[in-house]
Amino acid sequence: MQEELKALVSLINSWQEENIELAFQILKGNRTFKQEVAALYGPILELIGKKFSKNNVLSIPVELGYAKFCNKEIPYSQELEAILLTIPITYLDYSYRNLEILPWWVCSLRKLSEINLSNNKLEALAEEIVNLTDLQFLNVNHNKLKTLPQNIGNLTRLEKLQLDYNDIAIIPDSLGELVNLEWLCLEANKIEKLPKTLENLKNIEWVSVENTPLGNKHKISYGMYMGVKDKRFKKLLG
Repeated sequence: MQEELKALVSLINSWQEENIELAFQILKGNRTFKQEVAALYGPILELIGKKFSKNNVLSIPVELGYAKFCNKEIPYSQELEAILLTIPITYLDYSYRNLEILPWWVCSLRKLSEINLSNNKLEALAEEIVNLTDLQFLNVNHNKLKTLPQNIGNLTRLEKLQLDYNDIAIIPDSLGELVNLEWLCLEANKIEKLPKTLENLKNIEWVSVENTPLGNKHKISYGMYMGVKDKRFKKLLG
């Protein structure tokens, strides 16, 4: 990429209005650069159903969180990933979108703190989701999940993990590394036991395992407020 073009992209990737305005002023006088920059941001704008313009580029950090066309397949490129990594988006809601696969680019939005993927058809979460280390709330209720990422424990800022109504049978040991976790929602899964590592969840307040083999075994009919030292919680482990 030419140095002049890199400089323009850097201005836009600051996501500051004055810098984006400056970039578009420069682009007015250079048709070639405008076409190249439009091609770089085009795939992201397609997700939100917008064309290349200053105002539409400015709207990306908000509108990408509710992208109308998040099901659209976007080919991977290093240039596109580099842009995604800079976008200051913290909230993403792709519930009720008939998603069968989590789009690769979601895991490149590294500033996300809350994700809602409920009521889709996901059978797995991409392993790369563990790179979203700012994540505090993750809702994947009402999907078809069979497994969880083995390294889900990397999400150490996670406070609320909602996995109700899936097909999960095994909880990875690494979940015990989620030291800030307060809510663990596992209702209506196929779980028969929870790993002993969950003893490390010192901040846990709410656990739901009703309508699971584990919950039925312990006659749990509703989610419970409990701490890690609670005898009821300890009985669920191992």
